[in-house]
Amino acid sequence: MTQYPRTQSQIAALANSMIGGFTEHPDYFPHSDCTAVQEALDEYNSSCAALVDAQSQAAIAAGAKQEKLNKLQDIIKNQIKLSQVDCADDPVRLDCIGWGQRKDAHPVSSPGQPYGLAIAAQGDCWLHLEWNKPPYNTAKPVRYYSIERRKTDGTDDWQPVATSINNELKLKNQPQMTRFEYRVKAVNAAGESTPSNTITAIL
Repeated sequence: MTQYPRTQSQIAALANSMIGGFTEHPDYFPHSDCTAVQEALDEYNSSCAALVDAQSQAAIAAGAKQEKLNKLQDIIKNQIKLSQVDCADDPVRLDCIGWGQRKDAHPVSSPGQPYGLAIAAQGDCWLHLEWNKPPYNTAKPVRYYSIERRKTDGTDDWQPVATSINNELKLKNQPQMTRFEYRVKAVNAAGESTPSNTITAIL
């Protein structure tokens, strides 16, 4: 005796065979209801098509959701970096945004020395500086970079003028007609690095 099919495709194939047999040999099956089988099969096929469409839309929605999540994470991570710079003197304040002080598995040491400080461009009252991150073999976590400035006549000590989470920065509103020296330090929770090389500029 033939076994009743178990899979959906086998059931649909049996329905098609029944419809074909009922249609071709109505005298063999006087009690058959070909119309009922056909209608039920059509409804099943429609539901399959609807499911495929729904799955396609779900895949598109899932992709859009992941894209938005990635964007959100990028923004959050950047804001965390900026907030760590803002709260460098009092990291406990990070608790206010749900980001407590990071606890390192091992004691953190000061970062390596930034190098290759150079003037990428300059104009009236502004200066664009670029530098290289500490060498890989001395790399420790860098929270931010501190840019310092002093006059070249020896009358001033080094003074911090800006910070950056990247290894470049455009300094604005710089004094004109004065010769200044600039340098960069890498900073993390353990302290500051050795200063970078010094560059001189007159705006």
